[in-house]
Amino acid sequence: MHPKCGTKAGHDDHRRKYKDAFCEPCIEAMRAYWIEYRKRPEKKERIRHYNRTNRNIRSGTRFKNLIKQGFDIQRDFFSASTVIFTYGTICHLCNEEVDLNAPRGVGQTGWERGLHIDHVIPLSRGGHDILDNVRPSHGQCNVKKHNKLDYIHSS
Repeated sequence: MHPKCGTKAGHDDHRRKYKDAFCEPCIEAMRAYWIEYRKRPEKKERIRHYNRTNRNIRSGTRFKNLIKQGFDIQRDFFSASTVIFTYGTICHLCNEEVDLNAPRGVGQTGWERGLHIDHVIPLSRGGHDILDNVRPSHGQCNVKKHNKLDYIHSS
């Protein structure tokens, strides 16, 4: 037996360091590890759901660069569902329906019609991250607008 036998680290040592057969305590330790590991996805989903519904837990790094540049940004804690509930699903830039089933990440297929949350007055132009300053928009409309204040949509 090796010094760490009966632990996950001991199991890993058998394979990597000593290159010999696993002992029974190490096999049991690894079995217990995987049983516990299988419980993690539901914990992760619970944490993910909690973070989505409790936006006051947001980390303060989202506007770190703007704060460094001297912007005084007011922040309100809202979610995409709050924006949709308040303003509907019509893009405020082109007045067409936003596809809520389309992917939101730029570069994924169909992202152009997906939901983006647009700051009407951009943060870089002195706007704030509050519910009164955000509206739903298409991904492509939001990217085209960039940080303009008087954006006129051209098809």
